[in-house]
Amino acid sequence: MTERQEGSPAPEQAPSAGERRSSIFDHRPPGLGGADQRQEGSESLPTIRVGGYLAVAGKLLMVQQRRADARYWLLPGGGVRFGEPLAQALVREVREELDLRVAVGPLLAIVESISPEPAYRKHVVHLIFDLSAAPEADPRPRDPDVLDARFLDETEIAAADVRPPIGDFLAACLRERPSSPQYLGRRW
Repeated sequence: MTERQEGSPAPEQAPSAGERRSSIFDHRPPGLGGADQRQEGSESLPTIRVGGYLAVAGKLLMVQQRRADARYWLLPGGGVRFGEPLAQALVREVREELDLRVAVGPLLAIVESISPEPAYRKHVVHLIFDLSAAPEADPRPRDPDVLDARFLDETEIAAADVRPPIGDFLAACLRERPSSPQYLGRRW
């Protein structure tokens, strides 16, 4: 048997029968018994939202929604449910909002929306994926929150109230898609 030098770590031992080795995945944030016990609408953790980038003939599919008196445009998509793969969530959300069947492509961008107001605790991580659909696809709003759905050109995107405020990025993508996913940072 070789002697261990002082200060060197002890060799790792296999767990005994009935004992489970802990891993980095065993850590739970304080106050949570596990992700499955997280309360919907929790204000202590970020929300993940998937959005779909569907461009056809130089125009981008966007949906219009309203909050209070403000009307704004955003990419079709929505929240991810616990345990739901991102692509599956996006397919589900686009189907629910627009009755549109889509295929999910590569990740295009990540953007964070973090409220600057401490009293309004909101943090959304938007994951934007490339989408494809049949050429004859005709998106029609079926979700009561969706007021309109249409393909906007670069000029219309520039003039629209886009949320999160990534209209510049979306318009640039109509001209030339980035070769790798882009981190757009914090935009509110």
